Amino acid sequence: MKKIILPGLILAGFISLWVFSSCEKCDDETAAKAMTTAIIKGYVKANLDTRNDTNENGGYEVVYEDAPAGTAIIARINSADLTNDPIQGEDLTFETTVDNNGEYSLSVYAGTKNVNVTIIATDFSYEQVSSDQDEMKNYWANDGQTTVVKGITRIGDITYQNN
Repeated sequence: MKKIILPGLILAGFISLWVFSSCEKCDDETAAKAMTTAIIKGYVKANLDTRNDTNENGGYEVVYEDAPAGTAIIARINSADLTNDPIQGEDLTFETTVDNNGEYSLSVYAGTKNVNVTIIATDFSYEQVSSDQDEMKNYWANDGQTTVVKGITRIGDITYQNN
């Protein structure tokens, strides 16, 4: 019995190797080579200090400061937008954080046609400085929409609101 099973397993192994090594290039590999990236970047602002909210005439005017470093910014695209033959795709996300200068930069997949991108600025809490009394505030920003094409840089500034 061992004499029959061992040669059968060896033969099955060779057949499997031949099948897997002789396939043509997969569509996924072709799509991956055609896919490149695009950059989305911008400044992220929030009203963190109300003491400077005046204009040159002494009137009220909101002055925005850089959002806190480490605030997460997320880009979401649908993988179906990356091919010329779209099928049901899945959402792909790319994440970065705001740096010390209030800037962010995301590298996202892009194709040869417009790819729709949703920009999501995550909520954060921060102790807003004021002349009366500092107060913990919750900050949020609406989702943004843009499109990218391979090799292009898009500027997408984000301004947070608070309660």
